[in-house]
Amino acid sequence: EPSHFAHEFSLQLAALLGKEPVEDWVAQKLEAALQLQQAQVWALIKGCSAICPCCGSKCDRTDKHTAHRCSHHLLPAFNGWRVAGTCEAALDACRSSKNHEAPKRSDYSDHLFPNLQEYLQAEHPEWLPFPKEEHGAASKGAREEAEY
Repeated sequence: EPSHFAHEFSLQLAALLGKEPVEDWVAQKLEAALQLQQAQVWALIKGCSAICPCCGSKCDRTDKHTAHRCSHHLLPAFNGWRVAGTCEAALDACRSSKNHEAPKRSDYSDHLFPNLQEYLQAEHPEWLPFPKEEHGAASKGAREEAEY
């Protein structure tokens, strides 16, 4: 019977090599490979924990990286952003020209940055370059091209 032969052969081979039975060795290797694969799959599912400094949406990237990106930005108001001076909810999309040009208050002090670019350079450089909609980017295709 082939299965009995294979089992006995593996035992004899293990005895000759002075190692534990091959089945145990294979089981240990398989278990280690499964644990590694489980960790890799969980990291892929979990993804990057960084959030957009404007709207708070999670970074989309699942690979190892230093530059973050997000393709599903919310309105900055959902992350507590308000218009400087009026305290109204910030309702301009993250990628909008208006959001890029608006002053931004520092996360760490009362300093007011003149625009999004300077704010990101000083406090969140890992989010640069930050996507910006082109003027008149009304079509879906144009919006997709503007995404980073």
